[in-house]
Amino acid sequence: MKYSKFSKFLISLIAIVSLFFFVPSIKSVTADSGWDTDFDSDFGSDFDSDFGSDFDSDYDYYGSSSGEDAPAVVVIVAAVIVVVVIIIIIKSSPKNTIMTSSVGYNYNDISDDELKKFIPNLTVEELKDITYKIFLDVQDAWMNFNYDKIRNLCTDELYNAYKTQLQTLKLKNGKNVMCDFLLKDIKITGVSDNNGIIKVDTYMDIEMYDYVINTKTNEVIRGNKKRIVNNHYLMTFVKTDKEVTGETKCPDCGAKVDLNTSAKCEYCGSTIVKDAKEFVLSKKKVV
Repeated sequence: MKYSKFSKFLISLIAIVSLFFFVPSIKSVTADSGWDTDFDSDFGSDFDSDFGSDFDSDYDYYGSSSGEDAPAVVVIVAAVIVVVVIIIIIKSSPKNTIMTSSVGYNYNDISDDELKKFIPNLTVEELKDITYKIFLDVQDAWMNFNYDKIRNLCTDELYNAYKTQLQTLKLKNGKNVMCDFLLKDIKITGVSDNNGIIKVDTYMDIEMYDYVINTKTNEVIRGNKKRIVNNHYLMTFVKTDKEVTGETKCPDCGAKVDLNTSAKCEYCGSTIVKDAKEFVLSKKKVV
């Protein structure tokens, strides 16, 4: 179905005016948890990927026979028309993809030369493959309640957070299904070495299907299995190639940590990785 430029402009104008009156607020995406999409449910997170369930049906419209209420009726009718037209446009599009923010994320790769100062045996492209595979393996472990796999792929701090969330999800007969991942962009944005602890920062732009089902009925209870979610991630991966002792700085807050007596930062609570010979996920945040 094709629309003229004027029709598209008129639809956009009505939509903007209607949203100004009817949408009370827009929630920003927060994260670091196993939930990649924001879930609004009994599971303790907010879900706002499914636009169809995001509109509040509890608006109070105060009707009256007075002529002063006529403009309100006009706005209501206009809003209904806008919603119907938007649904028609979305259904006529070739790909039912969730709309995302138009704000760009301008992250750049470090150079191979800069990387080799810290990791001489890898290129930036090879490191991208390694970190993206870890991301996929963590998602698979999360979806299948594989605690042992999560423990091997994450720092202790992140593992403990994920385990708590998964136990709550399992008690409520829920399962977070994620599939058909498409990596749209990936950048290695930084690398550092703190007394043998190598820290790699990444940015990833990924599309996927992401929803929650009831394991007893297989019914979708959050999200939409027919809609694609587009998430932008900031992730940190860490590893060490030697036994770390003595004093070092926390890679998260910069505080001094005595590794002879503790492997956890007393200021921010981050776990300091001492024995991860391969890269593990330390942080994951949706932006």
